[in-house]
Amino acid sequence: MAFGQLPKVGIVLLNWNGWGDTIECLESLKALTYPDFDVFVVDNASTDGSEDHLRAWDSALNVIQSGGNLGWAGGCNVGIRAALASGCEHVYLLNNDAMVRSDTLVRLVEAAQALQAAALGSLVVSATDGNWAEFAGTIMDDRTHHPLQISCRLDEIVTASSEPSDTLAVKGCSMLLTGPALRKIGLLNEDYFLNYDETDWCFRARDAGMTNYYVSDSIIDHKGAVSFKGTNNPLYRYFITRNRLLFARRHLDARGRFFAWRGALWELRYALMLPQEAGRSSWRHRLLLLSSVMLAIRDYCLGWFGDCPPVVRKFARNYLSR
Repeated sequence: MAFGQLPKVGIVLLNWNGWGDTIECLESLKALTYPDFDVFVVDNASTDGSEDHLRAWDSALNVIQSGGNLGWAGGCNVGIRAALASGCEHVYLLNNDAMVRSDTLVRLVEAAQALQAAALGSLVVSATDGNWAEFAGTIMDDRTHHPLQISCRLDEIVTASSEPSDTLAVKGCSMLLTGPALRKIGLLNEDYFLNYDETDWCFRARDAGMTNYYVSDSIIDHKGAVSFKGTNNPLYRYFITRNRLLFARRHLDARGRFFAWRGALWELRYALMLPQEAGRSSWRHRLLLLSSVMLAIRDYCLGWFGDCPPVVRKFARNYLSR
C-alpha cells in the first residue's frame, strides 16, 4: 500500500510522574516510517515537574495538561478528543513505558485500512526479556469464561501467517482505535479509571458487531507496570479486584461472574498468605494489601467507580516503603 493512501493518525501518550519514560518513548517515535501522524502527550497533573521537563525537551511538543489525575481511561480520552478535533482519522494509544519499532504503526494502519476493524493491537514484547511475549492476542478461557491474554515465549508462538487475526481484545499499551469505531462506540469508559478499560471498549465494539484484530508483525517493547512500581501492591490490586467484578457484570455470563467473585476471594486469601518471595510479607504488608482488596469489594458493591479512595494510595505508599 502506498504511503500516500494512509490517513493521518493521532498518537496519544499519557504521562503521570514519568517524564523520563515518556521522553524515551518519544525518542523511539522518531524512527517511525509512518508518514502522517501527530503526537499528543497528555499529562495527568504530575507532581514531579513532568510538564516542564517535557516542554524543555521539545518546545514544539504538544503537551496537554488534563488538570487532574484522570486515570488511564480519562487521560486517554482527553488525547482522543484532541486528536479527532485536529483531523486525525485513527487514534493510536501508546503507553509511555513502551518503545515502538520503525514499522509498528504502519503495520497497524495497513491492517486497519484492509479490514473493517474496531481496535488493532501489537505483539507486546518484554523490554527486559526479548524472548517473552507479554501479549499475543486474547482468547476466551473455557473454564472461567473470562478473556485471557496470551503470554508466552516468542519461540512458542505458532502462526500460519503474519496476517492479522481476530482477537477478543487487545492490550492498551499499543492500541489503534479506528475512526469508524470511535464514531460508533465512543470513548473509553472512565468508570474503570485503569485496568479493564481497554478490554471493556473492545467488548463494546464486539457487541456492536465490529471485530478487533491482533497484528503480529506490529511489535513494541514494553517495560510494564512502571507507574505502579509493580503489580503486587495495594493500588494495583484494588483496581484489578474492583474492575474485574465490574467488567464481569457488564460483559460476562453467570459463570464469568462467578469466577470474578472467586478471583476477589483469591485476592483476600493471597493478601493473608502473602508469600515470602513477594519481598514484603510482614503482617503490616498483609494488612495493607488486605484492606485495599476489601475496599475494592466494598466500592464495587456500593457502585463507587472511577478513582480509588485516597486511603488506598496511602496504603500503597506505606506498602512500598517496606
